[in-house]
Amino acid sequence: MTDEQSPGARLFSHEAEAVDAPGGGTPGVVPRPTFLAPQQKPSKRRIES
Repeated sequence: MTDEQSPGARLFSHEAEAVDAPGGGTPGVVPRPTFLAPQQKPSKRRIES
């Protein structure tokens, strides 16, 4: 089980990085900025308050 999960996670990490560089509008790059957007929005609002 660990042997099959090791290559699976590695392939996913490699594909995400390869798509983030040459790509620019893929579904793998959308969840990355989307997660950072909501986390930075409330952080800035709390500091300004």
